Amino acid sequence: MALCEYKIGNNLASLEHLKCDKLIEKYKKVTDALKFLNDIELNERLDIFENDLLHIIYSESPCEELHLVYLKAAMHCYKNKCYIKGAEICQIACTVLRTPMILILLAKCLIQIGELENAESALNEANVMDIKNEEVWAYLTVVNIKMGNTDEAKVCYMRALECGLQTEKKNELNTLFGKDFDTLI
Repeated sequence: MALCEYKIGNNLASLEHLKCDKLIEKYKKVTDALKFLNDIELNERLDIFENDLLHIIYSESPCEELHLVYLKAAMHCYKNKCYIKGAEICQIACTVLRTPMILILLAKCLIQIGELENAESALNEANVMDIKNEEVWAYLTVVNIKMGNTDEAKVCYMRALECGLQTEKKNELNTLFGKDFDTLI
């Protein structure tokens, strides 16, 4: 229940569920990590992120139970422009469960640090998993533009539009690109 409450943004209820002694005994590192995530979300406590959550991520063997923790931590890094750390956390997550969402986030971090070939590889893998994901196609557009592959970028952008690229995502990408994507077509 704690995880369900966290996923829908009900952080206080999630923390209440995490007080269950049986849960804490059996899944100590997962419950600790979830407590830290809730505290970070509720209070913007960057010290908890730096001191506690990253300690769990880097000191424990990667496990599938922590996949949401990896995802949220990497999202936090991306939001705060800590792209290298975000990419590292995504790579840890990929050792236990490779999903389009984590691969897209990995690619976004890699784009920001200039690792375009690796970003393209992550996006291509995500594309194999979900060929109709407009975000994958949109970021493939960005990568191809930055790599000088204009024709390929046009094809990717058209696919992003066909798959339903939303205005909000389009605006985010226009900012990343530095001009309007519609100039491609």
